[in-house]
Amino acid sequence: MLKALIRVRFASLFSSMFRTKKTETTMSTGKKVLFGILWLYVIAVLLFVFGALFLAFTPMLSTEMSWFYFAFAGLAAFCFSFIGSIFVTQSQLFDATDNELLLSMPIPSYYILLSRMLLLLILNYVYEALIFAPALFVYMVSGYSTITGVLLLLVSYLILPLLTLSLSCLCGWLLAIISSRLRHKNIIQVILMLVFFLAYFYFFQNISDYLSSLLENGAEIAEAIRRALPPFYYMGDAIANGNLLSFLWFFLFCLVPIIPIYWLLSHFFIRITTTHKGQKKVAYRRKQLRVNTPMRALISRELRFFLSLPMYMMNSLVGVMFAILVPIFLITQRDSLLPLFSLIGPSAADSAGILIAIAMVFCASTNIITSPSISLEGNRLWLLRSLPIPSQKILLAKVALHCIICIPFLLISTLVGCIALHASLLSTLLALLFSSAMTVLIALLGLIINLHMPKFDWINETTCVKQSGSVMLTMFGGMGILVVPVLLYIFVLRFLPLMAYAYLCLLLCVIGCVLAYLYLIRKGVALFENLQS
Repeated sequence: MLKALIRVRFASLFSSMFRTKKTETTMSTGKKVLFGILWLYVIAVLLFVFGALFLAFTPMLSTEMSWFYFAFAGLAAFCFSFIGSIFVTQSQLFDATDNELLLSMPIPSYYILLSRMLLLLILNYVYEALIFAPALFVYMVSGYSTITGVLLLLVSYLILPLLTLSLSCLCGWLLAIISSRLRHKNIIQVILMLVFFLAYFYFFQNISDYLSSLLENGAEIAEAIRRALPPFYYMGDAIANGNLLSFLWFFLFCLVPIIPIYWLLSHFFIRITTTHKGQKKVAYRRKQLRVNTPMRALISRELRFFLSLPMYMMNSLVGVMFAILVPIFLITQRDSLLPLFSLIGPSAADSAGILIAIAMVFCASTNIITSPSISLEGNRLWLLRSLPIPSQKILLAKVALHCIICIPFLLISTLVGCIALHASLLSTLLALLFSSAMTVLIALLGLIINLHMPKFDWINETTCVKQSGSVMLTMFGGMGILVVPVLLYIFVLRFLPLMAYAYLCLLLCVIGCVLAYLYLIRKGVALFENLQS
């Protein structure tokens, strides 16, 4: 029975990546190839970023602080995996839509829990491989590697996910308990995600300062890590010095916690998954009925649904979060950035506005509210289509929500950045118009792609947001819309005035919006009316 549950889990994971509609068995070969290329691109970028980070730590391998290189690799892998899986853990273990169905069958609850924990363990291995792979590569090419060190590093990679799984399951359990007793649980989850995101961004922004402090105060920091984070200290000491006793301690730190945590979760699994508290009963009060226009009612519906899913909010508003951080970075680094603008073009004020426009276009391309919006309707799609409202308005309401949420943040961030860098009036206007036009274009393209690639056979909403082909195509397609004109100007069209070329790109973006809108209200409406959830 356990084998069957594990097969179902992995089949569900595979189908979420390579299936679109229930009527299709698998994606076409072309879609698989495109999807594979996109994933390879993401993996390559992450490996490059982390590889560059570990290169900065290479000098430590020749000092007494060599253990810190491996301790940092373990800690970074642990944090990256924990942040990436904590909320997925809650949704997979306790909030999955098939929990009650499985519990109604003659299946022990601890089998259900174990099958899901094994899937999460595989997910942790994937996350941590993105850290350990570049750490191992840099270590092996540094000239300081040993066979013992390489073997212990590989074994540590196999053991460390157990510690990550223990903590993520425990925190997911606590979040599930808290969520079942709160009315506004989504707000708390969004706040926690934002805290993780900002802490992660702050750490990597100040990584150079931390390295300098580490080199100056190595002994004190080593003692602090040994006391506060013993598993990672023992891991680093074992790999750097071949200390098998330290490795034994590291192994126990990773293995021992998972046993009582699994026992606790299996003991309370049914209680947590079947508890639905926190819904306040509202006494009926007679009051005047407020009437909205159909479009306004549809936008309100979309907004309520959007706010009800924290994972949807956080994953689809990455660009908004970056847009908030960009002006802060520009203001704090203004003195070092201003001299660089004169190197880009003849006018530093114009160059500043164009660079801000590029930054905001990038932010706009990573907001993907509409990309999974059709898929998220799921088995409620028939309710939406049964409304006496034209399909065109239903689709445009989804586009309108995307624009209403994203455009104000982008405009404010653009204006603050342009003021901080003394951008010219013409380039400021360009940046404002470009960020707005790109937001509209991404909203339209995301919805069109999702109409062509809907996914209705999901177990929880996270699958649509994180593992959807429409989301990947929209995000990387939007980045391509930004990258291609920039590279084209750098290598081919440098003879054109920079400001004239920028406004030409803006014109092309507006034309793209018009064409996408016409396609949506014609072909898109036909696709929507033929969907089967």
